[in-house]
Amino acid sequence: MKNAPSNTRAATFSDLIGPAKIIGKVLLAKLERLNPQTDSVAMLFHGPPGVGKSELASLFADTLIGGKSCRNYAREKISGAKINADLVRRWHDARGIGSLFSDWTVKIIEEVDAMPAVAQTLMLDYLDECQPGTAILATSNEQIKLLEERFRRRFQVWHVTAPTTEEIANFLRGKFPDIYPAEATTIAALCGGCVGAAIHDAENAIDIRFYEAIQRNEGGAK
Repeated sequence: MKNAPSNTRAATFSDLIGPAKIIGKVLLAKLERLNPQTDSVAMLFHGPPGVGKSELASLFADTLIGGKSCRNYAREKISGAKINADLVRRWHDARGIGSLFSDWTVKIIEEVDAMPAVAQTLMLDYLDECQPGTAILATSNEQIKLLEERFRRRFQVWHVTAPTTEEIANFLRGKFPDIYPAEATTIAALCGGCVGAAIHDAENAIDIRFYEAIQRNEGGAK
């Protein structure tokens, strides 16, 4: 078996597929323009599950701070459901206090639509007064209507849509040399545009096929 390691996360922007890959190219160009001495960033990636929203936020963050080695010092990742008024106040009070290990300080908010309304309200001032060298990257599973409009309008919004069935099938064939073309096409058609689910389904299909082959061989040897 020569399949790629089991990993649903993209390691680089070029590993993304479909609309996420196109957005990734735009973000790469944006990264070259940003200056931590003068710029701040607030971006919201929304779309259905498994299309690359979290990967886009994570890759953008890692590139800003100078790589994965700086994650523990310059990057904070938190679920929107865990953000309360006290946390937002602490963020606000810590404005201007950067990282010793990077020119950028990044906060990634997963499922920002789960953030309580009172926290969203308090975030308005924080977003308006973001210091240079600060990036707020948020994701949402197509629930941005749950966000207050005045909160949503503080972000540059990226709508990440699902790859096509053909794009997912081609991706599976490239990632898993042992997969049959018909298997890849069927899995791509049934995954609902979720790349992560397609990867797991492909792994299951290959593992079951090899399991059955071993079982047949052992049965015939008796």
